[in-house]
Amino acid sequence: AVTVAAATVAVAVAVTSVGSAGEEAGVPVESNVGPENILDLPPSWVLKILLTPAQLESKCPGRTKEVPYHRGVLHKWAPYARADGMVSRLTVYHDNKRTQASEVIETFMQRKDRLHKRATNLQANEVVEEFLPGRPFGLRVHELVSGERRRLRFYPGARLDGLQLREETLGKKTIETYVGRDDRLVYRSVTFDPSSASQIVAGAKEAEPVIVKMAEKYARDPSIDAEADVAKRVYSVTAPGFIRALYQFGDGHVTASSRVYPKETWKPLVTLVDPFAKKPLDSALREDFQALVLAERECLQAFREQERQMKDILVKRRGEEAEHQLIISVYDTARSRQYLDADRKEDGASAAVMHDYLTPFLPTPKAGVALTLDRETSLKVRENCLKSLRDRLVERATIIQSRLDEENANLAKKTSTFSRNRDHADKQTEEEYERYCQSAMFRIQIIDERLKRHEKQALQKYEEMDSRLRAEPRMRALMH
Repeated sequence: AVTVAAATVAVAVAVTSVGSAGEEAGVPVESNVGPENILDLPPSWVLKILLTPAQLESKCPGRTKEVPYHRGVLHKWAPYARADGMVSRLTVYHDNKRTQASEVIETFMQRKDRLHKRATNLQANEVVEEFLPGRPFGLRVHELVSGERRRLRFYPGARLDGLQLREETLGKKTIETYVGRDDRLVYRSVTFDPSSASQIVAGAKEAEPVIVKMAEKYARDPSIDAEADVAKRVYSVTAPGFIRALYQFGDGHVTASSRVYPKETWKPLVTLVDPFAKKPLDSALREDFQALVLAERECLQAFREQERQMKDILVKRRGEEAEHQLIISVYDTARSRQYLDADRKEDGASAAVMHDYLTPFLPTPKAGVALTLDRETSLKVRENCLKSLRDRLVERATIIQSRLDEENANLAKKTSTFSRNRDHADKQTEEEYERYCQSAMFRIQIIDERLKRHEKQALQKYEEMDSRLRAEPRMRALMH
């Protein structure tokens, strides 16, 4: 092998030297080494690495791997190796000995709730969850600082209201931002009474935040004059209360017009940018004030609706974390089967015991003692089993019969009503009655056939169960 390798190297060196000399002289050089003159090297003494698709999918032996770093440890898992769908977890430590964890970053796959990543800052007590598209309500990011604030980011295209961000400073203020709305709403904020913040943060039951002020901001509408295009509305809820309307900035202006309406007294304060503009009439101001009062109610109603929706999202998230569900597509079924076989065997064994038709009727065995039935106990078990089957069959027949009686009663009622009003009925009413009768007769016929078939099958099922009990090994005392 060494001699052949040396010869191959010598030939390659000779060809290279000749080619270089010819190129330096400006004469093209043709290589005489063709496919028939190339020497074959001996095969490698290293065996080929053969991996099955299942082994390749498992990423590493044992389906898990731990990689230590300076002030960090990375854990990896194969897909479907964990019930919660986690595929990696990076733990960052504060010290070199890796005893004080400061941050944990977890990555997930195949989660039905579309959870993709979770970052937990243990020092700041902050949790950030990221979701892939496809969740109900379009949730994209959920950030929570326990006892202080919560921030929820959404996919605006997945929501009808265009909600993009909702930030809650618990017990103090809630801010919502919107995009792509027809009414050009871009911002809404609700401020709460600071005295109620302690009760909200403490999680006291029956604690409701007291709203002090609400505000809404709108984008510029080029089709409307700046003097009539509302930029911001401020609603002061607590007494005495007022409503302030700020308008858009006009071209070349650094100030904007505004109107302030006190709620208890009629003393509106109107500020106009143009000193030569005519002041609105009192009737126009009253009409504007009524429109703003209605807008305040709509703002409060919209906030309450968003509040209920956010509570539904948080309740759903707690349920998802309590019971993890994974998505197994038709392409991943074959790869995930190797990880689910053990669980399926356990579930199959428990299901076999759980669905044993005699279990509800057998006496409870003593610990460590095999269950044996004498003739009297076997007769009692047989009687109870047949009685349970008979009760279920009778109940099913009663349900079908009640549906049949209901259809007949509805048809009779419809016929009686039509007969009383037949003299005043037009052609359309008669056609509707005929169609109803045809449909009702069809349903009655189907239900009647179903009842007859059930009666016939009930006898067969009863006989089959009796034969099955006689052939049951645990009931062999009946034969003696």
